[in-house]
Amino acid sequence: MVISEVWRSGRIESVHLGAAAVVDASGRLLARAGDPSLSTYLRSAAKPVQLTAMLAAGLERFLPLTPAELAVCAASHGGEPGHVELVSRLLRRGGLGEHDLRCGAAWPLDGEAARQLLRLGRQATPLYNNCSGKHTAMLLTCRANDWPLASYQAPDHPLQKIIMAEVAAMAGGVPGVGVDGCGVPTFYLSLHAAARMTAALIERADSEEAARRVVAAMTNHPWFTSGSQRLAYQLMQAVPQLLAKEGAEGFFVVGIPRQRSPWGRAVALAVKVLDGAGEEARGREPGVLAALTSLGVLSQRERGLLQARANPPVHNSPGDVVGEVRGVLRLEPAEAEKGRRRV
Repeated sequence: MVISEVWRSGRIESVHLGAAAVVDASGRLLARAGDPSLSTYLRSAAKPVQLTAMLAAGLERFLPLTPAELAVCAASHGGEPGHVELVSRLLRRGGLGEHDLRCGAAWPLDGEAARQLLRLGRQATPLYNNCSGKHTAMLLTCRANDWPLASYQAPDHPLQKIIMAEVAAMAGGVPGVGVDGCGVPTFYLSLHAAARMTAALIERADSEEAARRVVAAMTNHPWFTSGSQRLAYQLMQAVPQLLAKEGAEGFFVVGIPRQRSPWGRAVALAVKVLDGAGEEARGREPGVLAALTSLGVLSQRERGLLQARANPPVHNSPGDVVGEVRGVLRLEPAEAEKGRRRV
């Protein structure tokens, strides 16, 4: 299935392929593009559910977190100064230090933040790793439960077992497990199960405190979950009711609450671009926005606010605009839904 087309001088030069699924919290497949059984690693798209599990496990037992702090704990942040300052402050409040983080040193995902570090002659550190907020939350949860700190990233650690149980409960089945870029377990699920997991989080936010606080923190403080130049931030800023979370290698999920859902109940969209395309994920953002448009989730005004992401320009070396990337992902009703509504 073509997710996005790359146009140059009036012609299609290349395409990005992938698949997508829309599923509700019960596991009902509502719409699809390509194969919804396609499996992949969730990577950072699991962070909202990981944080929900940590809140339920006593993350705040000794240290209440502000909504912005909760947001950065579910973030793939850009390593911008405000992100790093908040994570650093949270570590200090918890009696922890950068040396406790096991996420590894990394340069900021935000290009300007990375260039600023280079201009200042500074080095990459774990604080700038986009996962440092999640790792800080893991450390705080371990401290609250008197669990070992040094091995918190190990799959058999009590913390990771609790997170695994929460992912399995929301996804409707036990996922495969791999090693994420930051060293903690990452979960291998079908697009169907990944969308079900996110829809379950959105549905639970109506009745369960941990889910409600995670969803509210992320949607009310989207900059702390992502970064100035990232789709997740810009989408939640334009449409505050949506929960958006990117994952590495071309993965993306969007939680859609019942008041914005074409089906009148909480659902989620999961999209995977098959070529991954690294952190740039060139075909992902236009494809995600095209999918949300095809579902009727975005208004014309909201689509306009996101136009730069929906059709990003292609430049040549002198800086001239010579084309654009066009999202063409359109979802069709699943077999059981045909005749019920048009997508």
